Amino acid sequence: MLQRTLLSLSLILLSSALKADEPYNPYASVVMQPGSSGSVWGATQVMYVQSLAAHNYALAATQKEKAKQEAVKTQIQKLEAKKKEIEHIKWELENKPYRADFEKRVQEESYRMQMIAASKGDIFSGYALEVLRKRMEPQSSLLTSDITPLPEQLLNGGLSKRINFTDGTYNASTGLLLMEKVRWQGLLQDDIYKKDREKVEELLKKGLSLAERGEMTLPIQTELKGLLFSLDSRIFDNVQVLKEKGAFDPYLFTAAKGQLRQIQESINFLSRPNPTETIFMKKSIDARTVGELIILMRDRGWKFDKALVGNEQAYTTLYNAMKKAISEGKFQ
Repeated sequence: MLQRTLLSLSLILLSSALKADEPYNPYASVVMQPGSSGSVWGATQVMYVQSLAAHNYALAATQKEKAKQEAVKTQIQKLEAKKKEIEHIKWELENKPYRADFEKRVQEESYRMQMIAASKGDIFSGYALEVLRKRMEPQSSLLTSDITPLPEQLLNGGLSKRINFTDGTYNASTGLLLMEKVRWQGLLQDDIYKKDREKVEELLKKGLSLAERGEMTLPIQTELKGLLFSLDSRIFDNVQVLKEKGAFDPYLFTAAKGQLRQIQESINFLSRPNPTETIFMKKSIDARTVGELIILMRDRGWKFDKALVGNEQAYTTLYNAMKKAISEGKFQ
């Protein structure tokens, strides 16, 4: 503020000192007119004001030039960053594997692992079977009827009874509905649950029968939900008693909870808008060889679902048959 005031004052002094017919003399004193107030400015004060004005002008010019240089520097940095980004993108396009290539390598590694020795968990979950199916499915020209006959237990309706399939849609799993006889596991084998087990099996059969005829299953769903809630509560109470006695077995508890989830899956399936068609397609699945099975699943858009209790051996048998079909050289 002081510098601005001094600069303005210097301009006033300079303008008053300059006359049209006289050259400017920086050492001339400025004499106040009679009647005016203020001080008399001598040559020293005039020179000080002039030098201050020149300094301020030079400072402003310097700052302006510095700001200009900073702007240019910032722009250069942005261009350099953009150049590096373009170079990185170019490198990725030239050297980084595409997503499809990466997924292919993952599939190859999964296939290799499942062919060497799949774990029971991978087999019973359907994962190992899915890996092998995906290996064979694209080679449709090789999927002929003479490719590796299916084991005896999977013929004549054995597939629909022992192997679970899904189309990947919501509530596609039929749970325990298609099982001829529910094999109760874990804590649910105890006699205290006998009446509940019999009631669940009865409701599952009724629900399946109604769904096959295209009739409403809502009352069955409601009753099954009530039983499911009751069983869950009773199992929890039983666990507390077993823990107090020191006789609690986590495996038995886990097995029982797993079957409760399968009952829930059965309820969820019955709640589908039209479960009839899916039931018919699952019960009608029939194949004599591994090749026919893969073709049928491809045409229907099906995948392998997880095994239910009691179907583990069938899954293992089918897994070995699929491995054999590949090992015979039919698929590479």
